[in-house]
Amino acid sequence: MSKKKPRIIFICKRRPAQYGASYGLLNSCRFLCNALINMGAEAKTVEVIDNNFIDREVHLYKPTHVFIEALWVVPEKFEVLIPLHSKVQWHVRLHSNTPFISNEGIAIPWIKKYIELSKKYPQFHVSPNSFRLVNDLWQSLHYKSIYSPNIYHCLLYTSPSPRDRTRARMPSSA
Repeated sequence: MSKKKPRIIFICKRRPAQYGASYGLLNSCRFLCNALINMGAEAKTVEVIDNNFIDREVHLYKPTHVFIEALWVVPEKFEVLIPLHSKVQWHVRLHSNTPFISNEGIAIPWIKKYIELSKKYPQFHVSPNSFRLVNDLWQSLHYKSIYSPNIYHCLLYTSPSPRDRTRARMPSSA
């Protein structure tokens, strides 16, 4: 029996125009998508206006795995989404280490609610992109999270040509 090819969607929140695009998060997802595609998975990244648009994207793409990028989906929304898409593996992918994430007022309460959701729904996971946060969640909350690192597929990028390297040098001061 052949194993089903992973079909992964990364869902980011579209930031309001006045704040500018969230390039760091989007680029992280795009690099990860490219690496996963090169490893044989199907993957895509989308931006949505808010958590009410997640169901539409999941319904249209029919993924095996959904990664919600960063803390922006209220925990209560997963009580609706998970039963609607019960065969999907859901992940909230955290991009900050503890000192930074703890500065967000909602972070720790939401992470605790996410952990409670993971007890109710085994297909729901909190997935940090750093070992440090994986360890911190275990040490502080006794939660065994899933490590979901950033991945950059080296073969997709070429070294700069000697000409490009020369252009990139700063002029020397006299």
